[in-house]
Amino acid sequence: MKNILICFFIFFAQNSFSADWQYWSENLASHKISDKENLGLGYYNYFSKTVSDSYFQFITVNYSNKFYKNFGGYLEFYSESSLKSDKTWKGSTYIVPGFFYDIVVSDNLSFKIMDRFYYFLTSPSKFDYHRPRISVSLKNGKNVFLISDELRMDLTGSRPYNFYRNRLFISGSRKISSNLTLGLSYIIQEDKSSKAWESTNIIQSSIKLDF
Repeated sequence: MKNILICFFIFFAQNSFSADWQYWSENLASHKISDKENLGLGYYNYFSKTVSDSYFQFITVNYSNKFYKNFGGYLEFYSESSLKSDKTWKGSTYIVPGFFYDIVVSDNLSFKIMDRFYYFLTSPSKFDYHRPRISVSLKNGKNVFLISDELRMDLTGSRPYNFYRNRLFISGSRKISSNLTLGLSYIIQEDKSSKAWESTNIIQSSIKLDF
């Protein structure tokens, strides 16, 4: 375990000195409809350089249903807005179907496999990209430690690279009360450019309300 932590530290230290830094804000609300169904709402804001320098925002409304054992379906409405070079904001809207599979090892350890397919609604309507993701979650009382990796894959054939983005999430959260959870994540984002993979370091804060 000690050797693993040392390797992680070396990797993160090397990456942090060779990449840009950003701050992201994650704000979530969740309602458990039943033991199998959940309704969620999310608002995200991405900042570069300073917390007043917002360049990307999006809202999600999502529904999930674990309809067969540990296998479930997912549906999301996704609306994003990004700041362009001319200082104007441009929006896009997607419908996002998906699926997930939970692997429960014990009460404290679980894995999750998920994929979401982003269907671009603005003309011409099309499936734009999808995000395969695998996560491992470790619980310790009110605390949760999560590591996940997410790929972004092109579905249009119009991008130079089929696999063009990767995000590694290392997150910790704590349940403060029966309906409030606070979290903090370190994210490494890798984007494929014409020359090589370009790295960005992200610190993300998270607030989640359960109702």
